Amino acid sequence: MLYDRIGAAGDVDPALPLAVAAGDEVVRALDAGCPPQFHPGVAPEHAEVLERARRRLGLDRTEALVLDPSTDERFIRALRALGCTVLPAVDSPHGGGHPPGHSPAA
Repeated sequence: MLYDRIGAAGDVDPALPLAVAAGDEVVRALDAGCPPQFHPGVAPEHAEVLERARRRLGLDRTEALVLDPSTDERFIRALRALGCTVLPAVDSPHGGGHPPGHSPAA
């Protein structure tokens, strides 16, 4: 359901796909070990678009999302690009679990 809402948000705001791509680029660089000072975040115009999308999707009030291990990697990348913390569910081969007060999103 959230995946569909993210897709619909991209239809409403044509700047969202570019902003998500920019956010994904930053997240992937940091995951690869690039120092944060070289990737401090997305450009201000993308940051505004991502913040609007987070509010529209209700993700601005979300501390973390616990996702099923079978969740599509593209969806995980989009959520992380939007600034969400994504945790694997307990039964995930990647470990993790449901932190107190968090419930599965997918």
